[in-house]
Amino acid sequence: MSLSKYRETKLEAEKFEKALDAEIAHLDDLMKSPKKMTLVATKTATTEKTVDIGMDLIKKSGLLLLKFNGLHKEFKINLFDKLMKYIEQFKNLLEEYGNKMGMESFSIDVGVPLGVSISFTFKPKSP
Repeated sequence: MSLSKYRETKLEAEKFEKALDAEIAHLDDLMKSPKKMTLVATKTATTEKTVDIGMDLIKKSGLLLLKFNGLHKEFKINLFDKLMKYIEQFKNLLEEYGNKMGMESFSIDVGVPLGVSISFTFKPKSP
């Protein structure tokens, strides 16, 4: 790898690390907050807000993992511990709120050489 390509790749990894740190802090806040994505079955507005927050988290996770999977393996190795912390927090939120969002199941796979994928299965809404 040329020096300029290495610097470019390192800069991408640093940007990714900052985005990952911000998302870890966001998930920490969601889990600690007394308002914590509370759901009341009879309040549609609250349910819709929770679904919006959940779908936003799912979109962010997809973008983060897409960026991670595109990094050079040298930088993936350095960021792996932080990524696993993010995945653990994300998994905890999915376990706690997933079925309230209509999620039937999810899986998180970490493969070699350090690629990550998340899949979700949603139940159709009843008419």
